[in-house]
This record gives sequence, C-alpha cells and structure tokens, in this order.
Amino acid sequence: MQGTDDDAFELLSALETQTPETVRQLRDSTRMPFRSYARIEASDPLDGTAYEDVAVGDISKTGCRVLLRVPLHIGAVYTIAIEGDPFELGTIYAQCVRGRFVREHAFEMGLRFFSPIELDETKPPTADDDEDDLL
Repeated sequence: MQGTDDDAFELLSALETQTPETVRQLRDSTRMPFRSYARIEASDPLDGTAYEDVAVGDISKTGCRVLLRVPLHIGAVYTIAIEGDPFELGTIYAQCVRGRFVREHAFEMGLRFFSPIELDETKPPTADDDEDDLL
C-alpha cells in the first residue's frame, strides 16, 4: 500500500510544478496569435466527419488551438485546411491531443501536427478578435 501513496505524492508534485508558465517554457515552439477559420476532416475515409467554420485561435510550428461547437475525439487524426491560408500550408495532418469545455456548444481543442510547419512570423494575421466572437 505504501507504493501507492508514494506514486500519488509524486503525481501531486508533478502537477504542482505544471503552472501555465512552465508549460509554455516546455513547448517545442512559440505560439502565434492567429485568427482564421478552417475546415477539419477525420482522416479516416470511412468516418467522413467534417467540421466547417472551425475557429483557429493560435498556431505554432508544431500545432494549433481550435474552437468549435462539438468536441473532436482525443487521439484521433484529422486533416486541417485553413481558409485563405496566409502561410500557404496546404492540408495539414494533426492529432487531437487535448480538449476543454469552454461553455455550451463551445470546445477548445489542441492539435499537434505530424510534421512541423514553416511559419512566416513577419506576416501573421491580426489577433484583435476576442475568441468568443469566433464561435
């Protein structure tokens, strides 16, 4: 029984150190505020689920944060196509790695790209919009 307590204390210690600031420092790349819409599709052709007008909240070389009206499946693989595509990324494959309920009909999902993308950080779209306005 003692081993279980030790494991619990170790997990609690790890959680205590995971402040928003330390999580930001551990990221592979810096997030860039980004306001656009995207189309997300399940990569499994048998599934065929597509999500239109998904709001993109931010983007980095390794992933993005999106807001949509229904949750994606954690662990599932999706393709993302950003409207207007200011970075000329084309279709991106990504795995949904986290999700958060924001409010009724609003879910924030974190997607990790399978391959890092190149971003021209000199021409990001403005981030003046409030993310609530995107939903």
